[in-house]
Amino acid sequence: MIWRRIFLQLKCLRFFSLVPPMVLFAVTSLIFVPMIQLSGATEEVYGLLLNYFQTITPIFSVWWTIFISREYVENNGNELLYMFKPRTLLREYLILFALYMFLALIVFFVLSFVFPSFMLEYIRIFCICLMFFGITYTVLYITSSVTLSFMIVLVFSIVNMTMYGESPNAVLYHSTQPFEPSVIGTVCIPQFIIGVIFIIVGYIANKRYIKYR
Repeated sequence: MIWRRIFLQLKCLRFFSLVPPMVLFAVTSLIFVPMIQLSGATEEVYGLLLNYFQTITPIFSVWWTIFISREYVENNGNELLYMFKPRTLLREYLILFALYMFLALIVFFVLSFVFPSFMLEYIRIFCICLMFFGITYTVLYITSSVTLSFMIVLVFSIVNMTMYGESPNAVLYHSTQPFEPSVIGTVCIPQFIIGVIFIIVGYIANKRYIKYR
């Protein structure tokens, strides 16, 4: 039942449901395959890949979450959707998030044939995306605004694009330096904890629709 519900939700998005995989596979290939063929596996290309994935992956990891939420948080009469199961959309959101991260894992796995250490970068990307997911989930059900949620995600990503430095942290995470084990304790684990905390807060906010039953 849940898989059919997810399928129908994605189907309702039409072209927008295809954007995340298109960006991951088609756009990434168009940009970096010619670059790798021309320059080879250089540090410069590696840094550009890190910059690219730290910019686009967090945004599109919550793309489906944001757009399928429109009927549930913005439309008049949305309380009627919560008179029947599911009481919250957390399971649907988590499945969509996991699906996107699995697609990203495939891309990172393929790139690891060119840059052997690139699979380790997936750890960093996953924790960033989980933090974005938690923040998005919370903002969606506290503000009841899809537009505001997307703008916060976009602004957060732009801030990181323009303010990153040599020593990343959980909030200003953007870095073109290759993955090092020390990053797990200083950046990844805090991001993971932040993401989980926001998911819990978002779940509590999501359950407020019980009052309509």
